[in-house]
Amino acid sequence: MHRNIPIKDSESLFACYEAIARLTAEMVSAAEVGNWEVVSTLERESATYVDALRRSEPHPQLSRADVERKRTLLVRILEDDARVRAMVYPRLDRLQKRIDTARRATTASNAYGSMARY
Repeated sequence: MHRNIPIKDSESLFACYEAIARLTAEMVSAAEVGNWEVVSTLERESATYVDALRRSEPHPQLSRADVERKRTLLVRILEDDARVRAMVYPRLDRLQKRIDTARRATTASNAYGSMARY
């Protein structure tokens, strides 16, 4: 999902930050109910805006009020991102343990299964 999101001025810059803030808040809501497919979809959409911000550097000059507005949005985005990560990491740890257990079982089956033939 690569959209061309031009950032020409502070208005379009803030449109990107506000879109990311909205998407990360939606990711928190989806993660809280365990809707991981929606979390993944929202993350990909958010990445499109982050990529647009990266591609558009340097960003337009901002007034002091706009710098504060940007800071507020960034704090909100980072807080929501941390909340999603706090819900995702335990799930990833459980998944990794299952994969490790399955891998060990396969290795043992391959090793001892071939011995059973003799």
